[in-house]
Amino acid sequence: MYKPAIAFFMVVALCIMGQTALAKTDGSMQITNIHRIITHQQGWLNTSRPLTAEDLKGRIILLDFWTYCCINCMHVIPDLGYLENKFGNKLTVIGVHSAKFKNEQDSENIRQAILRYGVHHPVVNDFDFSTWKAMGIRAWPTFVLINPQGTIEATYSGEGHREDLDKAITALIQKYGQKYGDKINTTPLPIALETDKQPANALSFPSKLATDGEHLFVADSGHQRIVIMTLGGKITGIIGSGKTGHDDGVFATASFNTPQGLAYKDGLLYIADTNNNMLRVADLRVQKVTTLQSKLSSPWDVTFYPDSTHLVIAMAGTHQLGSYDANAKTITLIAGNGHESIDDGKYPDNSLSQPSGLSAAGDTLYFVDAETSSLREFKNGEVHTLIGTGLFDFGYAEGKRGTALMQHPLGVFADKDVVYIADAYNHSIRVFDPRTGVLSNFIGHSVRGNKDGAFAEAELNEPNDVLEIGNTLYIADTNNNVIRVADLTSKKISTLAISK
Repeated sequence: MYKPAIAFFMVVALCIMGQTALAKTDGSMQITNIHRIITHQQGWLNTSRPLTAEDLKGRIILLDFWTYCCINCMHVIPDLGYLENKFGNKLTVIGVHSAKFKNEQDSENIRQAILRYGVHHPVVNDFDFSTWKAMGIRAWPTFVLINPQGTIEATYSGEGHREDLDKAITALIQKYGQKYGDKINTTPLPIALETDKQPANALSFPSKLATDGEHLFVADSGHQRIVIMTLGGKITGIIGSGKTGHDDGVFATASFNTPQGLAYKDGLLYIADTNNNMLRVADLRVQKVTTLQSKLSSPWDVTFYPDSTHLVIAMAGTHQLGSYDANAKTITLIAGNGHESIDDGKYPDNSLSQPSGLSAAGDTLYFVDAETSSLREFKNGEVHTLIGTGLFDFGYAEGKRGTALMQHPLGVFADKDVVYIADAYNHSIRVFDPRTGVLSNFIGHSVRGNKDGAFAEAELNEPNDVLEIGNTLYIADTNNNVIRVADLTSKKISTLAISK
């Protein structure tokens, strides 16, 4: 659960006035200041027009205050889906997106997150935190349950409230359906889902990459599959049926739920099956998928370290790194005490913040901690921070630690001389020199777009990973739904032409 370090100007009196001055005791549907607070912003998504206070009167409303970088916010999306399916038109779920990072204030970026995470209810862009402040919210995620009279029934912060919400909503439906003669407004809202506006693409939110030297393995996360292609872009195989699930078996029927991190070794492709909280392996020799470990917490990336029998797993959900022993088939925690912070040192004194990308070079394991916008290393059993200073320190600047800034990096690739970083919210690839400790700009210029050409002029859209093969960088340009190819000799970037 994230608590933003911002100054709170809580206008709780406004909420209270809306409850006491306008709420009636006879169950009649009224517009209150709560409805006006929810609808004062104009940036609505998944709707055909901005919602109005009139639209909301008489409804049981569940507000979800979220920000799309937040792993806890991702974890509660299935809970919201469960409640929406169970209660149907008697419950109105509204997402209030109050951004942590500057990049998340942009409605187009929120739209991409809605598509990526399968959000099917109305979402309003609370870009300036005005709704957040007026409702007295303190942390992501927070749920606010509003009854049909337009007053706040209950507030819940953090994860794990599905059962509590289920009971509270059931009680409201019984109360307003019986005592007041069914005063619940179930009139359809002007829904226009963003997913219905999205064109079909060969890839859908490609996230992580791996290679066997001849093929490129792409975690085609939005399509719930792994795509195998030549380095020139010709698809030679598909792992997964494309259906959301957790079935093992042959490639054609196996299923995933937002697969991301990939690591290849000796005909085996290891897969971080993020939303299933599983470590899976695809045996390319017999074309079968097997689950190796379950009950993980949002495994985001995997890589071999310190040897070929140990696979490190970035567990973003618990802010930890685990080491999977391929021989013993056990997992040991090696970093992260579970607190979301940026403490260095040995386990359990060190702390991480949503580790999302891993890469080993020699005796050093590099990783990016997304929520502290940091590059860190694990070496000799200790964590050291190379770039980054805190949960709310982010931007776009070159230099050494203390000066250099990133914004929610998600991917990393290290060789013996340089560390490439997919600086997702800066829409850029950055480079870190381990010898000098300097972070430099490399591809892109912190502007969202979709443009090939010279490195400095190219434009990406929330790249999630970068992979070096020979003299070429392959980039998962996630929100553009493409793979980009960067030639390190010509210093030019192009879009990989994918064919069957």
